[in-house]
Amino acid sequence: MRWGPWAPRRGGEGLRTAICGFFCSALAFVLLAAIGSEVSADDYMIVPGERIGDVSLNMPIEEILKMLGTPSRVDPGTGLYQWQGRQITVYQSLSTGRISSVRTYWVFRRTNSYRTDRGIAIGATVEQVRQAYSDAGCFLGDGANWRTYGWRPLGVFFTIWTFPDLPVEMINKIAEIGVQRPTTAPPGPGLRACWQGSP
Repeated sequence: MRWGPWAPRRGGEGLRTAICGFFCSALAFVLLAAIGSEVSADDYMIVPGERIGDVSLNMPIEEILKMLGTPSRVDPGTGLYQWQGRQITVYQSLSTGRISSVRTYWVFRRTNSYRTDRGIAIGATVEQVRQAYSDAGCFLGDGANWRTYGWRPLGVFFTIWTFPDLPVEMINKIAEIGVQRPTTAPPGPGLRACWQGSP
């Protein structure tokens, strides 16, 4: 008759086997959990010029809809699709149907775990962004309720919101981070160097 690993054996062999089985199972669980955490962390990575989490530039919108589900907001005129629960906005190229820009943004009373490969996340200061990316290649654009610092050759930009009712903790803080295709083309009208003396 064949005995299982939990059966008692002469000389305590069964006990040793049982203990080994328990700790081996525990070790396997820990290793699987560690692997899972790495995948989860990668899901929140912002890679300039490429992706935010698992949403990448140049993806067809149909693939993103299948992955993220029904968006909370759609604007067909601009190609905007937004998922507030995921804190993700994409812009679809109206000519190709593929994604030309991916953004993540601040939502009141919600934690945003996305961060760039240089450690910049929602809520960072402009000075922190400047230290991470340097002055070179940065161009500034202003709107009615926003100010954007963008590194066009890298394909990444950071936006401060200037709404009058913005909570105190987000004043002069990065409220939106986006990625787009890198370019070395000259900046368009209305853009200027972020800091005096920067190229």
